[in-house]
Amino acid sequence: MTATSTRPNLAGPADAPAPSPDGDGSTGPPPSPRVAGAVLLGGFALMATGALVGEASGADLFGALESVDAATVGGHLADVEGARTALTANLSLWIAGVPMIALGVALAARFGRRSAGAVARTATTMGAAAAVVFYSLMMGVVRGLAPAHVAGEDVIATTKAVGWGAATADWVATFLVLGLGLVALVRAGRETWAPGWLVRFGDVTAVVAVVEVLALLTGARPLAFVLVPVGMALLAATGIVLVRQPH
Repeated sequence: MTATSTRPNLAGPADAPAPSPDGDGSTGPPPSPRVAGAVLLGGFALMATGALVGEASGADLFGALESVDAATVGGHLADVEGARTALTANLSLWIAGVPMIALGVALAARFGRRSAGAVARTATTMGAAAAVVFYSLMMGVVRGLAPAHVAGEDVIATTKAVGWGAATADWVATFLVLGLGLVALVRAGRETWAPGWLVRFGDVTAVVAVVEVLALLTGARPLAFVLVPVGMALLAATGIVLVRQPH
């Protein structure tokens, strides 16, 4: 008689679809959960590095994008012009990092419940698509409008119009990727790879994501920032858990 392991086999037999409590529509063996975790951690590294570069620049790009007062916008644009190189690097890293997170979620979602995994894939894909488009618009503000801020009211008005849409879309993308997407991913894995503490962390993140939405709707935007560190911490924790899986 041979001993059998009680540890769940996440990958399944080599010639079988990925196991899932309510099924998986894929055909063929899934990638290792370690690959999914590594991709998520790669996305985390790009996003975190981008944030650090942006913070080190000393320029308030979001202040320029979200301010309604023309003089305030003009002052922020002057700062943005002086930090063009750093902010270009910041946004470039984010443009690369968000799709990597979406890819990692898509890979990890194969190791769990199909319904929750579908929500995770859909939310992060939509969020990544929105983020790439609107981060590119922010890049246009940095590279094009900021150097022309002395031109007067037309540049200020254009910045306010483009900036409000880009900043709002960024908040929506943050909710979809760091909120709904990651929470759904952790819920998808609660019966296979996600330990109880990670599921509870996901529940806390869900509450914070709801707070973000309410803060945006009520105009309390500073409160919405809480989702960023909480969601990034959940992203890192999820990636670490996945790369430590046995298969």
